[in-house]
Amino acid sequence: MSDNGSEFTSMAILRWCQETGVAWHYIAPGKPTQNAFVESFNGRLRDECLNDALFSTLVEARSAIASWKEDYLFWMLSKFRVAQSLLRLSSSSSSCW
Repeated sequence: MSDNGSEFTSMAILRWCQETGVAWHYIAPGKPTQNAFVESFNGRLRDECLNDALFSTLVEARSAIASWKEDYLFWMLSKFRVAQSLLRLSSSSSSCW
């Protein structure tokens, strides 16, 4: 999914989609909320990983991205667990009213 922005509209990604059978969809102009999760993820990846260094090799870039991915997944899991705990807390406390 793309918003027609410069990040992922290269011919290489479109060719890869065609070769692998992946359907490519564009969000409607002026509707960024249709792609909010992906836009948020792309922004975090850029801000927290890609903008931090100038990679000399593909191996170096892959290593940095893999490390960032582990941190990101840990953060997402922690966020999910907190939300789960809050839901349990709110459902149990509602019986007190």
